[in-house]
Amino acid sequence: MNNFTSLIYDHLPRPFQTLGINVFELDEWAMRKTKRFSQSLRFLQSTETWSEEKILDYQNEHLRNIVKYAYEHVPFYHELYKKKSIDVGKIRTVQDLEQLPIINKNDVSKNWDRFISTKRERYIIRSTSGTTGHPLTIRISYELDIIDKANSYRRDLWGGYNGRYIARLVGDRPVKDCSKDPLYRKSYVMRRVIFPSYCLSLEKIKTIIADMKKLGVEYLQCYPSTGYFLAKYLESADEFLPLKAVFYSSEPLYQYQRNIMEERFSTKLFGYYSSAEEVVSAVECEQGNYHLTQVDGVLEIVKDGKVVDAGEKGFTVTTTLHNYAMPLIRYELNDYTGVLKDDCRCGRKLSLVYPVETKKEDFVITSDGRLISPSLLTFPFKDQKDIIESQIIQKNADSILLRIVKNDSFQQQNENQLIHSMREIVGTEMTLKIEYVNNIHRTKNQKKRFVINELGENYFERQIL
Repeated sequence: MNNFTSLIYDHLPRPFQTLGINVFELDEWAMRKTKRFSQSLRFLQSTETWSEEKILDYQNEHLRNIVKYAYEHVPFYHELYKKKSIDVGKIRTVQDLEQLPIINKNDVSKNWDRFISTKRERYIIRSTSGTTGHPLTIRISYELDIIDKANSYRRDLWGGYNGRYIARLVGDRPVKDCSKDPLYRKSYVMRRVIFPSYCLSLEKIKTIIADMKKLGVEYLQCYPSTGYFLAKYLESADEFLPLKAVFYSSEPLYQYQRNIMEERFSTKLFGYYSSAEEVVSAVECEQGNYHLTQVDGVLEIVKDGKVVDAGEKGFTVTTTLHNYAMPLIRYELNDYTGVLKDDCRCGRKLSLVYPVETKKEDFVITSDGRLISPSLLTFPFKDQKDIIESQIIQKNADSILLRIVKNDSFQQQNENQLIHSMREIVGTEMTLKIEYVNNIHRTKNQKKRFVINELGENYFERQIL
């Protein structure tokens, strides 16, 4: 909703707000009923049995088309490839991509108009969340957006979704005032109970869980941080909220979060990895493995400027296969992951990737130049049952701030143990400070970054080059 619509919505009585939400969600409901959506879903399901050769043939064909199109109809690529004397006719396979230069978010931001196709393409608008402080608006071809939505729904089907009510804690804005109950609004159209992530607090979480139980929701759609917050409260209260599945996305999920969520919700978790740019995606199966979609884009894993082999981790560089409205070719997405060599016991043939741990910008850099992954930094928090939420912030090269939301049982010995465990990882030269807060800062879309590195990308690049 835009600001004007939100202002009107906030002043409506609750029944009219519910009506407004249901009218708003009619678009998605109608889209799911279209022939194009059904075709996209069936196509995605058919690729689960494709051989590696068939996947590669598909990628090569569509890669040739998008590169040729970009050179002919997108000013940025025409000028860039001409300047570098690149013959796009020689880009025939995914192996040839290394002949093309890597572009980044800053390139798109500074040259936004020149990334738009000169041919008329039907599109929708997507914006990145701005978790790194620089949101970006992207045009997405309408057909690609339907594929992405069908792919997200495929994740739900993998999790056994049967059309019953889902509780959502993913950044929606159903209410303005967190002090007034009930906090949720119902979408009868999409069968969703929509809760406000921004109202999650120690004061309100008991009410939210009680409402979920009362309403009989069978599924939860959440960010890892919001789902973990609920599960952590359930653990502290020694309660359970049995569900049929938990669907998560948009943030890395760490193992300690998964363990508590699976225990307290008595079910499996199913993740969906994607981006606002819709250049790459992966779906988590019942075995806990992420399968690349592969037909929406080409994924390269790059480390120190070079593409690495399967099994090695690095940072994602992605190329769209279908976004003709605003093609992103060898686009530096910078998620930290890697392609696995393994097959999956679920039987699906799609390639596997490691769960995304973080973005390049969210490593902690120690005073002696070491890069510490957020997944390693989770260890000091694993046995801290009296910490509800946490966040690590690095403002300068030799100090770290730990923001903590604690419960009433948290004592000085807990703090001492946390500091000791952190020092074992980052070293004794780093200054550690703890700040106790009532809630953790989230982005505009209510996502939470476990690690926020404020040193800047230039500092990071100096450490790894």
